[in-house]
Amino acid sequence: MEGLDISTAFYFTVQTLFSIGYGDVPPVTDTGKILTTVFIILGICRFLAAVSIIGSWIINKYVKNRKRIEKKIIEANEKRIDAIYTWAERNDIDRRIVDCVVEEIRDRDRREME
Repeated sequence: MEGLDISTAFYFTVQTLFSIGYGDVPPVTDTGKILTTVFIILGICRFLAAVSIIGSWIINKYVKNRKRIEKKIIEANEKRIDAIYTWAERNDIDRRIVDCVVEEIRDRDRREME
């Protein structure tokens, strides 16, 4: 349509798709200008879609990793709390006092994870 040979058309396509825009091979006809504009818009949309997919993948990896770490922290804290109760029983410490201490530990842990 523009009267370009294959190598020049390929060069123009790559130049347009990557928004380089040297301007050395511009579209000349009205149809060529319209198609080039549509091509640019579609190229930008596909690029943004790819960025969105990659960004979602990265965020999902981060969230999964954070949940895994939080689960390990919670498990470690529960072991620590079990140890506190065991120690308190051995030393005849009132269960209500230990419950208050454990509740404070859990509240602190919840605040740290937020």
